[in-house]
Amino acid sequence: MCLFEQKNYSFKMSELQKLHIKTPLLRSHELSLINSLNGFERNIFLKLDNCQPSGSFKIRGIGYLIQTHLEKNINLVVSSSGGNAGLAAAYASQQSNLKSLVLTPTTVLPSVVQKLKSYNADVMIYGDVWDETDRKAREICNENPLALYVPPFDHELIWKGNASLIEEIFHQLENLIPDCIVCSVGGGGLILGIIEGLIQTGWINKDIKIIAVETEGADCFNASIKAGLLVSLNEITSIAKSLGAKKCASKLLEYYDQFKGKIESIVVSDTEVVLTMEKFLDDHRYLVEPSCGASLVVAYNIDKYLGKNKFKNVVVEVCGGSSIALENFLDYKKRLIK
Repeated sequence: MCLFEQKNYSFKMSELQKLHIKTPLLRSHELSLINSLNGFERNIFLKLDNCQPSGSFKIRGIGYLIQTHLEKNINLVVSSSGGNAGLAAAYASQQSNLKSLVLTPTTVLPSVVQKLKSYNADVMIYGDVWDETDRKAREICNENPLALYVPPFDHELIWKGNASLIEEIFHQLENLIPDCIVCSVGGGGLILGIIEGLIQTGWINKDIKIIAVETEGADCFNASIKAGLLVSLNEITSIAKSLGAKKCASKLLEYYDQFKGKIESIVVSDTEVVLTMEKFLDDHRYLVEPSCGASLVVAYNIDKYLGKNKFKNVVVEVCGGSSIALENFLDYKKRLIK
């Protein structure tokens, strides 16, 4: 049982109606073999959060946030994400018998709008960029005291909900302690959840490295590390739009400094991501979006990115994502693979 504390109240995950599922943790034969060719045997484990009901890990944290507010008589859930966070908010609201309003920028995929509506969400397309969309969402919540604003990543309860990922891995690996955990980073909600989970399980004191992977053009965390302060990108140029936060949560930089040497930042290219998405589809029969493909680039090339004869037992968070279809993938491939 995992106890999460937040200011003046605490919740045990088991006392709440969990909206996420316990996803499989599988040893990948293909990835383990590829990364053992130099004679150093590795075990690569995939945490399949692409199998979550809303399509990504986001339901862990956002579902937890919504569930903890049910006793406050909220009558509307408002999200400003036209991606995985919005889908998680809509799904969690439907399961909790709440109305939801999801605001999205004009760049939203029609397939995502259709999926949002399938969860009975009202959809408002507003603004050309997320910042405009988010301001409108906050305005709506300010006008309705019973509305709950659900941010995509920057909230303590979201991080604590995402920590359930590590609690599951802790039990699924039994007595095995991983050498590193690989995850994609956008605004930081996932990696902050991983850190919270490591703290809760006591693994934070073990020699476990967290590999934070971003794509070029959506690398606000890496830019912040280099600058030594929180950096806001001028624009997002990567195809990995789900990683497209212009700046990461300030708490992530705090943890980076607090746990010196625990987090390693890696940046990969969009071309590498698309090639890896295709490999992963061939090897594992899963089509994931580019944001998820970023961490998989490292998973397929551990010697290159993490060094030879290091990290025997590796866990890769397959964060999922619903902003992908075969048509999108083929378009990425046509644009980037010459």
